[in-house]
Formats: sequence, structure tokens, C-alpha cells
Amino acid sequence: MQQRKPLEWWADARDVLRGCPGEVKLRVGYALDEAQLGNKAGSAKPMPSIGKGVYSITTNHDTETYRTFYVARFAEAVYTFYVVHKKSTRGIDLPKYQKDLARARYREIIEWRRSQGFR
Repeated sequence: MQQRKPLEWWADARDVLRGCPGEVKLRVGYALDEAQLGNKAGSAKPMPSIGKGVYSITTNHDTETYRTFYVARFAEAVYTFYVVHKKSTRGIDLPKYQKDLARARYREIIEWRRSQGFR
């Protein structure tokens, strides 16, 4: 049996996800459960532009798009650090300010881990 990593929530990610439609929460929950078991759900895509080992779960619901960012490469936990309801009307990419915020939260996790003595 696979060892399940704890799921850690960073910043307001949990609160934002709680405000999403039920179907979105179910899909994201499934993908995060897979990440905790060391697997990658089909809906999770690598996001190296945000950080090393970062994945994005993209969920569509009623013509709306939601993205959840997490990193699972660390031994101690899976960190879910950014959830966004994509409102851009141009293309599928996130606006720059949202990418910058996701990068900043990823860096916060890296810095916090260093301060706690994680490698």
C-alpha cells in the first residue's frame, strides 16, 4: 500500500477552493488525492514557469475555468498554494499578475522549508 503524504494548504488556497462549485471541488480533490499517493491525475499539467515540480489542475465548469497549483516533489507533504477562478477573456493563459502571485507563493514555500531545515 502506498504511503499518503499530508496535504498542506498555503495562503488562502483552501478558502478559495471552498468557494468554488461542488464539481470543481470534487475534481480538484481527486487530483490532490492522487498527488498525495505519489501519482499524477490526468488533469494535472506541469508548470515549470511557476516553479520546479509545480503542477496545475485545470477544471472547467459552466464555461468558467478554475486553476489549482500544487507542488508534490517534497518528501514531507503536498503543498497546495494557489487557486484561481480564471476570468481572462483572452486566450487560455493566466494573466501575468496571477502567474507572478503563484510564483511568489511557491517561493514562500521554498523559503519556509529552508527556515524549517527541510532539504
